[in-house]
Amino acid sequence: MKGARTREKLRVAVVGGCGDWGRRYTNAYAHHPEAELIALVDTARARRTVFAERYGIPRQFDTVEELLAWQVPDVVANILPVSAARDAVIACAEAGVKGISCEKPIAARLADADAMVAACEERGASFACGTAWWEVHHVAKIGAWVRDGAIGRLTGAAIDGFLAQGDQVSGLGCVILNFLRFATGDEVAWAEGWTVPEAAAASDDDCAAYGALGMTGGYVCTAARDVPAEGACKVALFGEEGAVYLAGGAGTVLLKGTGARARPVRPDFLEEPTDDERLGGPFLGVVDSLMEAVRDGRRAPCSGHDYRQVLEAAAALKRSAREGHRRVALPLADRSATVMPMPYRWHGGDVTGWAVIDRGEPTPLEPEG
Repeated sequence: MKGARTREKLRVAVVGGCGDWGRRYTNAYAHHPEAELIALVDTARARRTVFAERYGIPRQFDTVEELLAWQVPDVVANILPVSAARDAVIACAEAGVKGISCEKPIAARLADADAMVAACEERGASFACGTAWWEVHHVAKIGAWVRDGAIGRLTGAAIDGFLAQGDQVSGLGCVILNFLRFATGDEVAWAEGWTVPEAAAASDDDCAAYGALGMTGGYVCTAARDVPAEGACKVALFGEEGAVYLAGGAGTVLLKGTGARARPVRPDFLEEPTDDERLGGPFLGVVDSLMEAVRDGRRAPCSGHDYRQVLEAAAALKRSAREGHRRVALPLADRSATVMPMPYRWHGGDVTGWAVIDRGEPTPLEPEG
């Protein structure tokens, strides 16, 4: 790893580390010089053995309970189907694990997300979730630039249909909604929603959605129904003195000025290496951020709290659509609100089959170098 530090290693276990997404975490922790990958937990035993041998992982288990009965690691990455994430995260927190992660969406039911966040906060565990922090390059620095007044007072925001992408306002939209939160520092204060098709509003199942989100900064984010054929933007921010167009990767455009005076600008921070570039490999920024949060005793930068907030926004959009598109205020008093993930996210590929995501059964990533 580039610029490697020399400190005592943290003991890490990856749960669900042999799945399509979990293998990325396994690979990253295996290549992080400050991580000692001590255990791999997965019920796919044949595949698990191959992964453990590839990465030199000494212990294998079927369940989180077996892992914790053997040893309490410093960090446990729970890359599990949503149906199993709540119990695994809470079990790790109660056992004393200091760094805990899971993947998106954090939960189906808002009360379960609350329980996961509370269990970690009560025990001082850093709780990470998802990868939205890294999917727009330098989103944290862009957010600081915006909050420092670079484009003036925010007057509005827009999302180009991405809450409707793939029929998952929660499963995929959680990433887009976090882009909005990270770039503004604001929360969703109310939602007015529609679903596609309209009949989907009556069900708790995840679905396409669009509408309007009132933000605590006093402006409205309009979430369009459709993604344009060209020039699609994940999140656009409009200020009195400029605009920001957030796209995936390095595709963000920053503008100073409005109307005919608007000009693209490129602050120095956009030229800095990303976390993965700085550290020398894919996903290293994700795992390094949790390890640093554990060492510093602070909240992970891409946290369970963040993904709980966007689950609530998705639930509010669906509730508004169900109730005649009325304005629904957040936070929701009803914590039983549910947005049920698609079967692949809820059960995992070993149950639903990997063809649903157009991939074969996962194999270990090639070692770096």
